[in-house]
Amino acid sequence: MNKDKSNANKHEPDSINSGVIVGDNTNISGNVAGRDIIINNNYHQREIDELVRILDLRTERINNNLSMHFKYAEIKIYLDEFNILHKSHIESLKKGDFIYAHELLTQIHDLSYRLESDEFWSRHRIETPFLLYSLRPDSFTRGELICAYIVGDMRKYSDKYLGTELSDHNASKNNKDIIMIYKKITQSV
Repeated sequence: MNKDKSNANKHEPDSINSGVIVGDNTNISGNVAGRDIIINNNYHQREIDELVRILDLRTERINNNLSMHFKYAEIKIYLDEFNILHKSHIESLKKGDFIYAHELLTQIHDLSYRLESDEFWSRHRIETPFLLYSLRPDSFTRGELICAYIVGDMRKYSDKYLGTELSDHNASKNNKDIIMIYKKITQSV
């Protein structure tokens, strides 16, 4: 019996070893243990590089053109915050950290909401009951900033972007759902 235990600890060439085969068919042998390990991540580096180039180009357009769409909000404050979020978003994408990247994208969406709201209330200068009740709950969710970033269309309420991917904070955050928004970005070119 002791002989069997000692043999179990030795590596035998004919024995079956445990391991994992990742998305690109690379075999990683050995014991695998952990929590929240993403295996078979099908979003390859080439697609990430394309996504980064698209978002960088859209960010450049946003920086050059967004001020033409806003007369009342202090656009520089919003652009500064947007550029910080965009930089962190890109870094997360390059690392393959899609859950954190999605959180940053949600913050960009929230920033766009605040910009639209600030522009609206600065223009009207006073929150009247009529104005408050005339607004739909999603009135500021699809502004120029987020539409330009997600689908490259710098128009409010772009029909290319429904806004549901980011405005529902209770949405699931599994890798498949998160990657779908990035596929939407690359397909909107």
